Amino acid sequence: MEKLKTFNITLRYYNLVIQPVKYHHPDCYIELMKKVFAQELSVVTGTDKLTKMRILNVSNDVIYGQLINMTTLGNDNWYDSVTDTVGQHPTEPNMYPNAREWDFYFMPENHRMAVVVKRGISWSQFEKYFATVFDKVCPALGYDTVIMNRVTSVQGLEEIYKLDTISTLEIEVSYSNNDNNDAFTTAIDNELKETNVSVLKTKAEATKNNPIILKKEGNSYLTSLVNLSKNNGFTKARGKEGRRVKTVNTRNYPRVDFLKKITDNTMVKSIMESIRGIKEG
Repeated sequence: MEKLKTFNITLRYYNLVIQPVKYHHPDCYIELMKKVFAQELSVVTGTDKLTKMRILNVSNDVIYGQLINMTTLGNDNWYDSVTDTVGQHPTEPNMYPNAREWDFYFMPENHRMAVVVKRGISWSQFEKYFATVFDKVCPALGYDTVIMNRVTSVQGLEEIYKLDTISTLEIEVSYSNNDNNDAFTTAIDNELKETNVSVLKTKAEATKNNPIILKKEGNSYLTSLVNLSKNNGFTKARGKEGRRVKTVNTRNYPRVDFLKKITDNTMVKSIMESIRGIKEG
């Protein structure tokens, strides 16, 4: 019997939340992805860059999808190095160079997406594609919006708590996937849902001579918002570490998981286990 080949993959994650809360259900997320695929939307995601969804395989447990990203070419402003002239050059209308495939796995039950990290993937383009297509399909489905946030690592929060002093604290959060670890954070999360708050934006500023006191443990309003932002927004802190002024944005600390020695037969199961392993802070 031939031995299956093993390989390693790297994953980054996104947290999706349909709003309003009455659509916070797996069937709605399946409907959302099907609608995006059916629209066959091509989105300009960067200078001379185009992205569209190429593949979507749907099941109740996990959805596999693939985006295709490519470079667009015009007929004008081509440089001819032999004649040292700039002019027109005909291009094939259906041909696009520099094509890159971006694979993702989405679990409707957890509302989370795992993206297979590949060389050349542009996270800003990936995010812009989904933000654009979600905005386009939501009205037809009756949804207000879809909030898509990077799942971040605890390192971002630790960098904030390491600051000796904090002068400003900016927090942006939406409601979560119902898997918070403490009662106080859950209470805030529930209030966001019950009051139909799409996004809460808070900016705290210290007084002139006294920095902000941010408690790492305990029932603190600021601490709970910071913890909630780990997978449902971001926190940006400005302060000092020693004498050095430092700014920390948790979006710059994405959660990255390395899956080792998996096979084609075990890959999907391994990715699902990784998604299920993500919990709120």
